[in-house]
Amino acid sequence: MIPNIVSDIKFPVTAEHLKNGTLQLFIISFGILLGELVNRLALFCDEYSQKKKFKRSFKFVFIKKHKQFGTILILATVISLFLHYLGHVNLDLKICSVVAFVWFCLRIFRLLNNVIEDMEMLEDTHAMLGPGLAANYWVSFLRWALKSDIRQKMEDYQRSVLQMSSKIQKDGTAIVADYRSFDKFIILLPDDCHLKIRDERILKEENIFECIPELCLGASCSHKIEFELDAELKRKPMKQNVQWIYEKAEYEKEATTPEMKEEKRNSKKIFVVFDFPQLLQSAMGPDRGWDEKDQPGARKKNIKSFKKTLNNLMNPSEFKQFEKNVMFLPFPNRKEPLKEPLSAVLRKRILEFEAECKERVYSSSSGAESEA
Repeated sequence: MIPNIVSDIKFPVTAEHLKNGTLQLFIISFGILLGELVNRLALFCDEYSQKKKFKRSFKFVFIKKHKQFGTILILATVISLFLHYLGHVNLDLKICSVVAFVWFCLRIFRLLNNVIEDMEMLEDTHAMLGPGLAANYWVSFLRWALKSDIRQKMEDYQRSVLQMSSKIQKDGTAIVADYRSFDKFIILLPDDCHLKIRDERILKEENIFECIPELCLGASCSHKIEFELDAELKRKPMKQNVQWIYEKAEYEKEATTPEMKEEKRNSKKIFVVFDFPQLLQSAMGPDRGWDEKDQPGARKKNIKSFKKTLNNLMNPSEFKQFEKNVMFLPFPNRKEPLKEPLSAVLRKRILEFEAECKERVYSSSSGAESEA
């Protein structure tokens, strides 16, 4: 009885069924790949229309992580070979086209996207932090500094110092040294996004000083400039410290004789106003997962995009006139014992900039004389 039952069983899975099922599976897979390719091409066209840079747009859309583009080509080739081997490709192009269209719609309307994939995409393109941090810094601080006109603020500050010194000179108590101001707002961009500039004691170790010995005379003093906010905000003006550095590094050394002390006191000094955006340190400073061993080149690209975004935000006509009042200062924040003081970083860039300005003035004047 048992043999008769077994002989009567009809197995539903046959070689022909397997062949047809495999064929449909490969056709659907090919349709998905085709739909994804069409989706990427649409994204590429949109990106290229905005940036007009073919190579950059291509890399942005066809991300190189895990060699995605090459993997897709290999899969497409393998699937095509199997379809050719199984046959009946021409009869099933309609199915392939329908699958490709459905997949394209799912992708273009972001019906398959999730938060994790979006976060990974931002990390892969290094677009996570730079622009966002720049926008935050612009709205909360830099726009008000520019609207207040840094150059005029520094001129007013130096004038007030001269007025104070003239009063002291009349009293015969002190003679103020030779101070001048650098009338640009300096934005410090250390490569490790780590800098301590909020502590006056630490700044002194960096040979950057706030008090003016000839004026303060041991009393508590405040050396700040104010940035006015819009009246509707109903907030007090923002304040920024004005510091000074020696124009020559040799005067940063300790004076051991009365003559050296007198020479140091009368040496030339430069008023500077600068800032290091603390949000950079909070987001990308040490132990934040942005070191080279963790994400090679990522911090550098974010700092670059931070600077570029701020430059773009300064384009509106309201701020364009003050764009030249800002100086970005990227620099390697080296470790001991190779580290140079922050005063040296500032002095080097200031003197280089002033030399460039003199060279431009000399070149233009020489050109005018030759034409005459």
